[in-house]
Amino acid sequence: MGKKVSKAGKGLLASYKSNNNFGKNKVRKLQSHLQKHPEDSIAATALATHSRSVAVSPRWGHKRVGHLNASQRLHDQTTSVVRAGENQLKYLVKHTNVVPEGNQFTSDELKAKAESAVAA
Repeated sequence: MGKKVSKAGKGLLASYKSNNNFGKNKVRKLQSHLQKHPEDSIAATALATHSRSVAVSPRWGHKRVGHLNASQRLHDQTTSVVRAGENQLKYLVKHTNVVPEGNQFTSDELKAKAESAVAA
């Protein structure tokens, strides 16, 4: 069971984003760096051209997907097993000269690679 996020914690994240603390902190770090290293032209340029951009997170605006029903779970399991088998076949064809019985391939690319391995 995951941890529960408090309302105060959610509020802090919202205020961090809306007050643009990311941009302010970035400017502060650049200024501190320039005090220690005044000859750093790259940092000076970065500070001069910094637009105080807002932080971006892939989790912001994320909508939670509902639970899967039984048929969706079964479909996901089936496709993952098939995908795993295809990946194993790709690995075998790539790293060995063994061609599977019956030459059953899922893609023309694998088929061509196997035929060239047998011919070599």
